[in-house]
Amino acid sequence: MQSLPGEEGKIMADELKEEVDVEIIPDSFAGKILKQCDFAVAGSDSFNHERFVNKTGTFILAVLCEYLSKPFVVASSSYKYADSLLTVRNIFEITPMNMVNYFIWEKDVKGVCDELFEEIRERVENINFPEGNYL
Repeated sequence: MQSLPGEEGKIMADELKEEVDVEIIPDSFAGKILKQCDFAVAGSDSFNHERFVNKTGTFILAVLCEYLSKPFVVASSSYKYADSLLTVRNIFEITPMNMVNYFIWEKDVKGVCDELFEEIRERVENINFPEGNYL
């Protein structure tokens, strides 16, 4: 998807096109195209055990996956874990973690469960991040 207004989807497609077949679609085509897919993957700008923040449109993608019985996968780095989540501007939204089927991070692919987030929490507690907003 294009991922308007920043076109992150187009940027990612340009990076992936050397390795996989990529087709850019308008965000509004998500439902039509998802019917032909095995699953959908979204990124995460920040997450905790209850929800995650990503570009607006992610929530509707999760709803479409649920409606079409397609797995919804979130990929994120463990350093993006945060106890409290904020959305900045209207281009971000919060999606409940209970809509996620699988969570991919640098260590593993897991079904969403409390054990995963306990492991992430323990891992990131020992990292000294500089002050600032990471969204």
